[in-house]
Amino acid sequence: MTITELKQVYENRLPLFKRVIENSIEAIELFLDEHKILHLGVSGRIKTFESFFEKVERKKYSEPFEQNEDFCGIRIIVFYPKDIEAIQEIIDTEFDLQDSFDKIDDLEINEFGYRSKHSIVKIKTNGWHHPTIEN
Repeated sequence: MTITELKQVYENRLPLFKRVIENSIEAIELFLDEHKILHLGVSGRIKTFESFFEKVERKKYSEPFEQNEDFCGIRIIVFYPKDIEAIQEIIDTEFDLQDSFDKIDDLEINEFGYRSKHSIVKIKTNGWHHPTIEN
């Protein structure tokens, strides 16, 4: 696939990525409120084409749209470290968890950094099963 073709497919998928971000933020905020987890904010981002293309080139993806796992990213900022595990439980329950890792493990012993838990998830194919929302 040429860079022009790759960019065209990417741009065609942008509306889907935007909907995924909007719907995921709304759902996560509902989950946090339901579990009474105070949070500073929930935000999202879509990987830029430039960043996506650089990753495709660097990792030599043969099927870039299937192999890339981070078109959409959600950040949840909380006040207390104890809430990180509670949020991980919500993510494990409400999403199809593919992988999870703690970025604090990447820090050297003499480095200071914020706690950051990263999860790679997919939206469950059968949708969210939220007890307060009727089907």
